[in-house]
Amino acid sequence: MFACVVLCAPALAQEARPIAARVDEVFSRMATAQGAALWDQALALESLGAEAAPEIARRLDASPPQVKLAAAKALLSLQGADAQRSKAVQAVKDVLRGEGPRELRVFACELLSAHGLRSEVSGLKRSLDSITDPVVKIHLLKALRLRGRYGRASRMLRQFLRSDDFSVRCEAALALAEIGNIDAARELLSQLKDEPTPRGRRAKAFLELDAMVSKLEAFGGLEKESEVLKLREREIQRLKGKIAELQAALKEGGGAGPGADLPGGELMGELFERIRSTYVDAEKTKLEDLVDSAASGLVDHLDPFSSYMNQKTLEAFNSSIRQRYGGIGAVVQMDRKSGYMTIQRPIYGNPAYKAGLRTLDQVLEVEGTSTKGKTVTELVAVLKGPPGTPVNVKVRPFLGGPDRDVQIVRQEITLKSVRYDMLPGNIGYLQLSQFGHLATEEVEAALRDLEGRGMEGLIFDLRGNPGGLLSAAVEIADKFLDDDQLVVYSEGRKGTRYGMRQDDGGPAVRRRRLRQPKHPDYPLVVLVDENSASASEIVSGALQVHGRAELVGHQTFGKGSVQNIFPLQSMKGKAALRMTIAYYYLPDGRCIHRARDVETWRFTEQMRREIERWRQDGLINDAQADELEKRYRPQPGGVEPDYRVEQPELDRAKQRAYALLIEHDLLNQYIKTHWRAHKDTFHELAAWDGFEPSAYPDFDALWAEAQETLDEKGKEVFTRNDLRLLLRATVRRFAQDD
Repeated sequence: MFACVVLCAPALAQEARPIAARVDEVFSRMATAQGAALWDQALALESLGAEAAPEIARRLDASPPQVKLAAAKALLSLQGADAQRSKAVQAVKDVLRGEGPRELRVFACELLSAHGLRSEVSGLKRSLDSITDPVVKIHLLKALRLRGRYGRASRMLRQFLRSDDFSVRCEAALALAEIGNIDAARELLSQLKDEPTPRGRRAKAFLELDAMVSKLEAFGGLEKESEVLKLREREIQRLKGKIAELQAALKEGGGAGPGADLPGGELMGELFERIRSTYVDAEKTKLEDLVDSAASGLVDHLDPFSSYMNQKTLEAFNSSIRQRYGGIGAVVQMDRKSGYMTIQRPIYGNPAYKAGLRTLDQVLEVEGTSTKGKTVTELVAVLKGPPGTPVNVKVRPFLGGPDRDVQIVRQEITLKSVRYDMLPGNIGYLQLSQFGHLATEEVEAALRDLEGRGMEGLIFDLRGNPGGLLSAAVEIADKFLDDDQLVVYSEGRKGTRYGMRQDDGGPAVRRRRLRQPKHPDYPLVVLVDENSASASEIVSGALQVHGRAELVGHQTFGKGSVQNIFPLQSMKGKAALRMTIAYYYLPDGRCIHRARDVETWRFTEQMRREIERWRQDGLINDAQADELEKRYRPQPGGVEPDYRVEQPELDRAKQRAYALLIEHDLLNQYIKTHWRAHKDTFHELAAWDGFEPSAYPDFDALWAEAQETLDEKGKEVFTRNDLRLLLRATVRRFAQDD
């Protein structure tokens, strides 16, 4: 008891001090803080809580610019400080409009980009003329576009690309990329991407992002599996002669005549001729590139899910829809500390697993070349290859043992979309990650196994599922419904072949419904969130409408549009048009689709992919990635759950505590030390630990080590149960290898 009193006394004394005195103390430290230390003090202000907000706001006007910014940032981040928000925003604007250092004015713009409301930011366009520093103006234009929805910002940023100052051009290019206009910045980003600098890494990241196509944007919402597999064989006869004539004329460098009888044909012909004959850089006037750009521009403005697919994109699409590739079968990631590639998870039964690779093993070399400093994309390209061919790697086992050379024979990898297990109380848990062409049979196999083990109720987890094939959605929903219960119908534009209502994806899918088995009427709960989209919304919505399941979680994404793939005869089937042709409707007539601003949506999706790439390449840890992803959450708009469950938001001190423990690798090192001696115990705890921290071997020693790692605020908020949760997740990760 005496020890507890002694240890707790400083914290109690600190808590007992008047809030004004504690705010004064932080403001004093901010006055001399530099760089990252300044923002550490902003976090210290936030940790004082909402009761400190009036005291912080009272000191704003008399504070120097750097203190004013940090204090304003704290107010804007504090929950319960709404009354002081206007004063905080005004303080940021004062720094922006002042004559202080460029760095602080740029920080002000970034705070507005992160926290500003449209009504707070849009009026700043009137300040543009008075700002003479081009870098500050660039960052303000970015804030105006992202938060103020100022349409002219993109055009004004493009003007800076013609600046005589190379650094200004670079800032403009990075700002354009951040607001989603990467095409305008591509040339400069390509020059920057190999620089060993922060701007070089940002440029490289944006270019890689642009090259990636998310599953949701590229593959969600296909009308029929049979159509996908046969699309390459179809022919489009309409306009064949006119398109062929236009292409032939363009190859000859002809004038505006070809295609002039088509809407805009004369304009396009003249543009092609002028560019190809006169533009200063001949490398950029290749016909194929111009045609790709023109076709993309024509389609991109329609909606986020319609796109022109050139040969490279179409080949990637066909490969993805098959859900098979030649490789070693492992999830890999770059380790932040060592710089080497690590095995995050070997896929059971696949070549890497059979060769003895396990979780967190380091891959030091691939085909004699060190993996250190490489990217995941570069290394995966080497690891993939034709089935039956070998790839040689050098591995350092995480759980101990000498480095060893391993030859792995690649095989065809099938991407599993189902994970399942039996929870206590005979409650089955089934997670479906996407509706691929194998999803129906995977779900069926999982249900049969769970039912054979005495399942009395099912939790069906569709969180984060971006969708996939309509046929798979209908067949999976049908497992829990009667044959005469409608799952979904679609309707397109009247007067087109898609304008007539089509139920459940068409007659072929309905026939398959009649042939497949049904499952018992046990209680069913479906988990959904803001990333559940398309086919996920069809299944969850249909089960909700018919009263077969109750939905728990968050409102879904709101993608209820149908895309079809049209091979382009003019490109000899090597390119295709992916176009929205109809909308989905639930059985009660609700359309789950939510219209979105194309540019904003694509930028949000790009940023989410960028964050995931940073995580994979070891640039940020899991806790940091989760925090960043919160800034780019998609706006929901689809199916509303029966029971809305808000995920508890960790306060910043606890988030920092989690991040510190992950950064210092405490949990993985604990596993490394204890796994072999307590393997059986860990497997039991992975299934059920009774919420008891002391069930884990040497937990008190781990707790003591965690306490040494945490800062003072972390020690206040981080509990033994928090550590238990982190440890159990780590134990389960290693247990799955066995």
